[in-house]
Amino acid sequence: MAVSILVIDDDAEVREATTRILEKGGFTVISGATAAEAVSLTRQHRPDLLVLDVMLPDGSGVDAAKTVKQEPGLSDVFVVLASGTRISPEEQAEGLSKGLADGYIARPFSQVEFLARIDAFLRIRATQKALRDSEERYRTVAFFTYDWEYWISPEGRSIYCSPSCERITGYRAEEFMQQPDLFKRIIHPDDVLEFYRHMEIIDSSGHESNEQEARIITRSGEVSWIAHVCCMVRGSDGAFRGRRASNRDITSRKEIEAKISDLNRTLEERVVQEVQKNLEQERMLIHQNRMAAMGEMIGNIAHQWWQPLNALNLLLFNFKDAYQFQEMNEAWLDKAIADGTRLIHKMSSTISDFQHFFHPEKEIKTFSALEQVREAIALVESSFQHNRISIHTDAPHDLMLSGFPNEYSQVLLNLLSNAKDAILNCRPPISGRVDMVITEQDGLGCISVRDNGGGVQEDILDRIFDPYFSTKGKGSGIGLYMSKMIIERNMNGRITAENREDGAEFKICVPIVSDDGSTTI
Repeated sequence: MAVSILVIDDDAEVREATTRILEKGGFTVISGATAAEAVSLTRQHRPDLLVLDVMLPDGSGVDAAKTVKQEPGLSDVFVVLASGTRISPEEQAEGLSKGLADGYIARPFSQVEFLARIDAFLRIRATQKALRDSEERYRTVAFFTYDWEYWISPEGRSIYCSPSCERITGYRAEEFMQQPDLFKRIIHPDDVLEFYRHMEIIDSSGHESNEQEARIITRSGEVSWIAHVCCMVRGSDGAFRGRRASNRDITSRKEIEAKISDLNRTLEERVVQEVQKNLEQERMLIHQNRMAAMGEMIGNIAHQWWQPLNALNLLLFNFKDAYQFQEMNEAWLDKAIADGTRLIHKMSSTISDFQHFFHPEKEIKTFSALEQVREAIALVESSFQHNRISIHTDAPHDLMLSGFPNEYSQVLLNLLSNAKDAILNCRPPISGRVDMVITEQDGLGCISVRDNGGGVQEDILDRIFDPYFSTKGKGSGIGLYMSKMIIERNMNGRITAENREDGAEFKICVPIVSDDGSTTI
């Protein structure tokens, strides 16, 4: 796009001659004769250059230039004052310093000289515009950045300070500009020596500094943290041009680091506390599980004793009848005592069986899956018969398992007890059945306990192994949780639950012991 030039001169011949020269030079020319036109045409066309005669019929060209320069949006118009007399360098410098004009040209001038001066003015204008644009971009970036940037002259005077300083320190940029030592004064007393040492290293080395963290005291008296970096600025000739620096607010980061440090300091203690807490909770769960198991044991013992107690009761009545009818003799008495002794031995054997069953083990052993199934059934058989629930075993072949047989049997007993409760809770009552199936799956020995008690509600099936979760009205919710702990943590196995046709199936799988004594783990 062609460069536009506005020519203002009250001498028509000079104005026309100037216009012809500029048009031959390829410029778009607009012209006027008065100071008022200089202002109005500049507003209307916004020319790249304004060539303005100093003396005009309606006022001074200098005043018109001043009006143009002070009007928003027109300050970037390059104003050239033209005069018929030579203007001294001092007058030019004074006018330029006041911002009244960007250049001067004296008449008369030749066509070549004039175009050369105009070309020079345009180059100056382009340079000034580039500088203004660069400064504007820099100010925009500096205004919106969160970092506090500043520039110190070789004499130690602040020549620039970004607005972010007020957000970080509470002090305005003008205060840092007017008080060169303000920055050093706000450094925390405990960090002053280290900070000065850091600055001395930069001054002596002349290199850019590493990040130096320091505390500052803000205007409100609060302590904040900054990360400071700076460098020495030198010109192309190597001359010292000052020091440029940047400060970033790292208060939030330091607060987080302090919290992390505190956590790390107390981490070991917290871990010990949590471990102790978990151990206490586990001990409580084990105790509750034992109490629940003991209740089940007492119930099963009662069912096992029911028949021999009835028989012993009848035997005692027989003593009385034999005495009354004079049937008591040595042979009868020996037989009665033998029968009573047998009944008492059976009851005592029941106690021994349960005592052995709940005796804790410390060493992993190899045991028969089928034997543990039979032992568990023997302990609950009377109770199941009393409630008309049948138990069936499906074992194509026995499996040798690795683990703790007594604990394993406790899990079986818990699953059998849950199956019995599920069947007894069915409405209307049903003919109960429990199947215990021994299989080998994925290299593990598995025992499935299946019942026809209606199964577990689907919405709670994935929670039944959680501690304290129970589907029973007065249940503790410990049994299945402890069963899972025994099988999965103590015996490296797994326990699962799913619903089948008319009931639930619980499956426990543990490592098998092969013929050479190795396990499947």
